[in-house]
Amino acid sequence: MAARVTGIEVEPDLIVEPDKTAPTSFAVILESCAPARKIAVIRAVCALLGVSLREAFALVDALPSTIRENLPRSEAGRLKDQLEAVGAQVSLR
Repeated sequence: MAARVTGIEVEPDLIVEPDKTAPTSFAVILESCAPARKIAVIRAVCALLGVSLREAFALVDALPSTIRENLPRSEAGRLKDQLEAVGAQVSLR
């Protein structure tokens, strides 16, 4: 179906379907943290994940480590922002 606009034939807009390969769940990866901020990051991991201090220490000590998996984008972004606020370098995958 074509429409006429001042004598020029214009084709209708093509329908572009959303990319079906876009990820819907994300993993929060703790990449690194400064040695001076390590204690703050351990405390944040402990508080945010509800794990023991020993488990939080093990996660921060074994960098890079997966903090959480299969999170929606909004929750993963929130967790990333909170960890970066205490000095951690975090990525989403």
